[in-house]
Amino acid sequence: MPDSSVEPAPSTAPARRRQRRRWDPSVTERAEEALRSSLVRAAESRVAAEEMEAADASLNVAPEIAALTADALNLPAATTVVTAPARKLGKGFWIAVGWIALVIVAAIFANVIGIPNPNKLWPSDPSQAPNIHHLFGTDIIGHDIFNQVVYGARTSMIIGASSVAVGIGIGGLLGLIAGFYRGALDVVVVWVVDVLLTLPGLVLVLTLVAFLGESLFNVILAIDVLSIPAYARISRAATLAVSQRDWVLSGLSLGARPRRVLFRDVMPMVALPIASYAAIGASIAIIAEGALAYLGLAPASDISWGTMIANGQQQFTSAPQLAFAPMIVFFLTIMALNFVGQKASGALDLRAAQL
Repeated sequence: MPDSSVEPAPSTAPARRRQRRRWDPSVTERAEEALRSSLVRAAESRVAAEEMEAADASLNVAPEIAALTADALNLPAATTVVTAPARKLGKGFWIAVGWIALVIVAAIFANVIGIPNPNKLWPSDPSQAPNIHHLFGTDIIGHDIFNQVVYGARTSMIIGASSVAVGIGIGGLLGLIAGFYRGALDVVVVWVVDVLLTLPGLVLVLTLVAFLGESLFNVILAIDVLSIPAYARISRAATLAVSQRDWVLSGLSLGARPRRVLFRDVMPMVALPIASYAAIGASIAIIAEGALAYLGLAPASDISWGTMIANGQQQFTSAPQLAFAPMIVFFLTIMALNFVGQKASGALDLRAAQL
């Protein structure tokens, strides 16, 4: 029989179960790190595979890309720019262009189309009202007003064309160079332009004509000087905008000569806003000439619309056509030039270009 006095040994099974239930946190952390590293390696391998596929594809199309790049670098920027869809100019634009063309043709070819000399007298028809023989009538001594209006357009067209040519040739070129190269030249050009633009234009022209003398050459010279600052400012502003385009900066970074980039790529784009302002600038010059002639600072020997208006106001009550005929033609010409300039500015808007 077993001895009841001997105590049985304690059982270790529950303790072992309790020891199995305890777990070590470091094991879970190591498993998570292993899983995370495996996922990272899988992602890296996938990215590497995609890069290899892209490299293979680029090797296949590299000849076409090289050919297209060479063609793009050999062409001027103006030919590679895709502009926005052309805006409709409308019938009014073409009517204004037709009127300007009519005035220019009549002024240039007046002798060819058979318009008599404006100084020719018609002694039998003094102070005539408009009729079939004299469309605008005659003055008190027999001058045909229509002939004088046609020949007076020559002075206005010469002054308008001269102001545009000098403004683009001097002001436009200075603004182009100053806006592209910047530096001390830009500071000097901006300072001179700001000084000239702060002065009243008509007062400046009156001062120059009074100082130089009353002659057609001096009037043209004074108006040309007045037109330079406006073209310089427009050209500089457009150059600053174009010179920051990506294709200009990339060309310079690739080693292209700045002068080549300036005249081959930048200048064609800057020419758009300058061309749209040319008509408005010509109208301003014609208005300045008419003001000088009306004030008596233009040579009396040269026929102009301003001189005719000034002479016609003396007989405004008895013969209003003497002043109204050149005034109407003057007004229509200025309005047509401004309308053409505004429409051209909208159609040639540099900001509408899409690269």
